[in-house]
Amino acid sequence: MSKVYEVWNQGDPEYGKTVTYVQAETVGKAKVKALVEFEDTDFVELRAKRIPWADGLDNIDNFDYPFQWHLLHHGYSVCLGVDYQDCVDPEDVPMIAAYGGLKDFDMALVRASVDKMPSSYEIEMARDLWGHGKMKLGDDYES
Repeated sequence: MSKVYEVWNQGDPEYGKTVTYVQAETVGKAKVKALVEFEDTDFVELRAKRIPWADGLDNIDNFDYPFQWHLLHHGYSVCLGVDYQDCVDPEDVPMIAAYGGLKDFDMALVRASVDKMPSSYEIEMARDLWGHGKMKLGDDYES
């Protein structure tokens, strides 16, 4: 039976810790599968751990909104945006749910962004609005 593993490198000096998720029978096979994600990383530099709560999921793609939603609900931060550098945290789940889910939240960030490339600025703006009366990006702020 295939199991889900979180696999990461020890830390790229330029990008920091990079994570991917794979299905495999053993930790060694998971690391082998993950090597395609880590072009300049040796097998021995990879680390892996089981995430049993994900075993029953159909899609474990890092960039798939439903899987990212599961990650948030299990205590992981999820990065969004064009370059996946801007992250939301498990504490943001109620706010994101008010938008209709992660995809709708991400689209609201795009609409709020001046250059249509959301950044941590838009995420912080969404958090501030939510913290001051459960308002969302794009709400009519005038009474």
